Amino acid sequence: ADIGLQRRINVVANMSNDLTLGAELAEAADILVSEILSSELLGERVLPSIEDAKRRLLKPGGRLIPAAGSIMLALFGGEAIGSNVAVETSCGFNLRQFNAIVQKKQGISRNDLDIEMLSEDVEAFGFDFQNQPFHPGESKLLRIPVKSAGRCYGIIQWIRLQMDENTVFENHPSLKAAASGWQHLVYIFPAPVELSAGQTARVAAVHNRIYPW
Repeated sequence: ADIGLQRRINVVANMSNDLTLGAELAEAADILVSEILSSELLGERVLPSIEDAKRRLLKPGGRLIPAAGSIMLALFGGEAIGSNVAVETSCGFNLRQFNAIVQKKQGISRNDLDIEMLSEDVEAFGFDFQNQPFHPGESKLLRIPVKSAGRCYGIIQWIRLQMDENTVFENHPSLKAAASGWQHLVYIFPAPVELSAGQTARVAAVHNRIYPW
């Protein structure tokens, strides 16, 4: 009302799953815009929500924004981030056994850490919201070439969004941001692994439509 658009914009405070054509919505929509994406992409049940809204509430040929999303990953190292996800020695004491009780999947809330990307960027899973009516769970084995030698602490994961034909958003780990609503996820190895350029890492990747691992 403050900007004079109350006759053009109708806000319905409801979950999309509870909207009904002919009731809350007079007709099917031309565009579906959503931001229910977690740091691991799937955690806020984006797949069942978009699939339902697209099937029931969107006109045939209607546009989705974002049109597609990807779970991206790479092998990572670097002393700065390594000291935040694993412990080795302190004041002459060997503290490595504490790594056994550290969560193997962690969110990194800091955006100022230097991260060594030891492999190329890899798309673990891609989701075509615009064209695919249903996205089943998946399990695959990824073969990731090592491009740089170094101590690898595990796998770092981020998201990539294809908003439309020309616009891409990606919270890549190499980009420093003052603040972000999305964290990077790291999957920590039981112990750091010394990698050499030219090796190939075999990584099992799986998602159940709600969580990736």
